[in-house]
Amino acid sequence: MTQTLTREQVTNAEPGTDLNVMVAEHIFGWRRISGPTHDYDGVVEHGEVLVPPEMSEAHAYAMMPPRGSVQISYFINRNWSEDIYRAWMVIKQVEKEWAWEMKMYNVACEVYVRIGRKDYSSENVSEAICKAALLAVLDI
Repeated sequence: MTQTLTREQVTNAEPGTDLNVMVAEHIFGWRRISGPTHDYDGVVEHGEVLVPPEMSEAHAYAMMPPRGSVQISYFINRNWSEDIYRAWMVIKQVEKEWAWEMKMYNVACEVYVRIGRKDYSSENVSEAICKAALLAVLDI
């Protein structure tokens, strides 16, 4: 089940795992499945795990480690919020639906990204792209 996010949750998220989880789920359509409840040693703490849209639950379970709990970000191997090359994948995904623009302000050392009617500014280009995309997709 997709989690509802507020504007504050998006804008306050630090680049890294939390922001990448938001991008995977809301920009690229990754879905949540229940993580394993047991391992070889017995019951484990479990929660949800994000999987790519094309991955079956059976395949996901087969790829999870045999011991310990599995973090929600286990399958996320793309660092959209910190790697500019990966952030361009976000632009490519959202430009199918929205126009976008980017302005760099050298004096302020900031980048301004506008996607659709939503915008975000940051010193981190990847962060600005991810957050502007999330704000546009979620319309918050």
